[in-house]
Amino acid sequence: MLAAEIAVETDLSQPYPGLRPFESEEVLKFYGREAHTAELLRRLSENRFIAVVGNSGSGKSSLVRAGLLPALYRGRLLGATSQWRICIMRPGETPTKALARALSEQSVFSADETAVLAEINRSSLGLVRAVRFTQFAPGESLLLVVDQFEELFRFAHERKEQDGGAEARLFVASLLEAADLSSAPVYVVLTMRSDFLGDCSQFPGLPEGLNRGQYLIPRMTREQLRTAIEKPLRLAGARMTSRLVELLLNELGDDTGQLPVLQHALNRTFHEWNRERKTSEVGVEHYAAAGEMRGALNAHAESLLDAAGEQWTEKVFRCLTTVERGRRVRRPTRLDRLLKIVDAPDETAKKKVLDVIGIYSHPDHAMLVWSGKDLTEESVIDIAHESLIEHWSRLKGWVTAEQDASSLYHAAALDAAAKRRGAAAQWRSRKLAEARDFLQNGPWNQAWAARLQDSDTSLPDFSEVKNFVESEAEAENAEDAARESIRRRELNAERHAKEDAETLAAAERRAKEDAEARAEAEARAKIAERRAKRWIVFGGVLLLGLFGLGLWDQYGRRAALEAQKKLATATDLAATLRSQIDASDQLLKENRKKEQDLKDQIAAAGRSSEAKQLKSKLEEVVNQNTQIQSQRSQAEAKLSVEARNGTRINPIDGLTYVFIPPGSFLMGCSPGDNECYNDEKPPKTVQIPSGFWIGQTEVTQAAWLKVMSGKSPSKFKGDRLPVERVTFDQADDYCRKIGGSLPTEQQWEYAARAGSTAAPYGSLDAVAWYSGNSGNTTHPVGQKQANAFGLYDMLGNVWEWTSSEYAPGLKVVRGGSWYNDSRLVRASLRSRDELATRGDNLGFRCAGDILSMK
Repeated sequence: MLAAEIAVETDLSQPYPGLRPFESEEVLKFYGREAHTAELLRRLSENRFIAVVGNSGSGKSSLVRAGLLPALYRGRLLGATSQWRICIMRPGETPTKALARALSEQSVFSADETAVLAEINRSSLGLVRAVRFTQFAPGESLLLVVDQFEELFRFAHERKEQDGGAEARLFVASLLEAADLSSAPVYVVLTMRSDFLGDCSQFPGLPEGLNRGQYLIPRMTREQLRTAIEKPLRLAGARMTSRLVELLLNELGDDTGQLPVLQHALNRTFHEWNRERKTSEVGVEHYAAAGEMRGALNAHAESLLDAAGEQWTEKVFRCLTTVERGRRVRRPTRLDRLLKIVDAPDETAKKKVLDVIGIYSHPDHAMLVWSGKDLTEESVIDIAHESLIEHWSRLKGWVTAEQDASSLYHAAALDAAAKRRGAAAQWRSRKLAEARDFLQNGPWNQAWAARLQDSDTSLPDFSEVKNFVESEAEAENAEDAARESIRRRELNAERHAKEDAETLAAAERRAKEDAEARAEAEARAKIAERRAKRWIVFGGVLLLGLFGLGLWDQYGRRAALEAQKKLATATDLAATLRSQIDASDQLLKENRKKEQDLKDQIAAAGRSSEAKQLKSKLEEVVNQNTQIQSQRSQAEAKLSVEARNGTRINPIDGLTYVFIPPGSFLMGCSPGDNECYNDEKPPKTVQIPSGFWIGQTEVTQAAWLKVMSGKSPSKFKGDRLPVERVTFDQADDYCRKIGGSLPTEQQWEYAARAGSTAAPYGSLDAVAWYSGNSGNTTHPVGQKQANAFGLYDMLGNVWEWTSSEYAPGLKVVRGGSWYNDSRLVRASLRSRDELATRGDNLGFRCAGDILSMK
């Protein structure tokens, strides 16, 4: 049969499955594991209970599905025929029900799932009785495959408070009893990640069973990997260049935990070649176009966002992931529960969710999988492999955001319970704003919260947590209203005082005008006799004035030309000084080499006459180095002085940076500011010993895209808008790349105040975007009034990261944002965020030393 015909009959139009495991019907694509399959068959013939164990990505599921099962059907197991009833399942959220469904599909005991479930729930011998009552054909055997067995440990933990782990123990005991059954040929094969071996000790009999029948999946050798890469292509009528094969083998190295990533890279490489087939071989150019192993998965997942829709894609994938023991892992979820968690109550929203699942589970992409043949509300949706979480950068951010939302909910739940008991629990400002946003826009809802209650039944019901947050919001609104009432009264008092002052000034002005009118009337009598003299004097003054204006105009032009010459001279001087510094560095480098060479020659010459001559030369070189270093220091000092004159544009990000001179200022609560928090008190004098550069504006999205690779992370899109939704590490990395660093909070407040001691450095509406004027969005930088240093948006628009630590794991953020009211948009306010925080009201600006901005 021709390769093309084989490809059609075995679906080899795409020879690599991608992230998902190989299936039984893909046996013709499955290469490199022949020896491992034979060993697994040998062990299964000796022990009917086998656990295939290995690290994530080592190929456990593929070995069982595409290696072991086809071999069983071919009659390769000693002591058994080729007649099999094979039940494949995953524990998921309901292990005994999943087992009953798998058994009923193979008519074990009954084709009625409910009847099978009732039988196996009777006791640990329920599965044994179900097998005994089944009418097996002569020589027929039963194989139970429990894939992803480690899911049982998550289920046991989440249900511990509800049933004490009874269902999980029954499930394990049923498998062990069935494998020990001697009157019927029942075999049990588990697949499990090796890092969960320690969890097996919580189930009686399971460690003993593993000791007898554990198969630790071996690493594939280089030749086995070569076979797995090359042979599937040949069945599809294609070949791979030896250069690409060697490149793939070298990149994979000994890390066979990356097999799903390799299969995905091969899948996308074949896809690139298959689009045009300009060459007869799949080569390095197709691999590069696919994004290679490092980037293919991220690029592929990103490319599907537009079709799937980013909003619903984020909701679905956040629902399917979690963090356990500090690791990002999958969280399989039934479709009906997923729809409730992501808040898809109507048909339109449900269609959006199904579109996401359909696109990411398509065979060409294979990033999502579901249980069962058809997608129903009982289907369990899952990520094809955890490699997707580690290699899709956007998904890692979503997992972090989900963990942050869970942590905040847990804190709210504890405070809600404490408030019920009469303890004081008050939420205000940013934390309360985030909680309200989670309630209004997701992910907080009844179904979402139920997951947290599954693992911690001490948490109060979602309705109580919701009422707590809403009551805190009402309390804050009441406080705001009270403050606003006081502010209005103060403004009214100020307005009345101003009106009274204006009335008094108007009266004084009228009195002055009356006095001037009287004086003018008295002077009219003398006008006639003085007219001639006044004309002469006026004429002379007029001529002199015109002459003076001509001289002044000429002087002004000369002054302007002189200023331009000075500016050009200053620019030329700076360039000359930099050239002098560079030349000095080169001479010092050469002379130090000469100095070392002379020292080596002197050591070799010993006490000979030649040594004296060499020492004389060494002394000359040392003197020259001293002179060169002195000249360099002078040039550097002059350049520092020149650098203070004006602003500089950083060529790396294209932003303007302003020099802030050294000085001292009063840091902390401003005089007369009644809104200050304890961490702003008491104010203290702080010395800034050295000048520094700081961004004239917050870092814009255009600058971010110029320096950092990838898309803008911001929620609000626009080149001139400040970049937001960046973590501390991302902001710090940006500043380092442009030659600077994040400012300390002392530098930030000194630069923000610019000599002012007021809470804002001007009228708040004039200098800042905040909740009172922002319209709930960020704005292009530099639209408000600058402070005395010429810096824009030091208050409002977005919070700004600093390099200063507030507490372990927390960094200080400053300035307030578009989201905050006037209480938080003050020069002295200190807030803080965790390093991984990403908020649509959180950005940054960079600072640096004097010589770094050229």
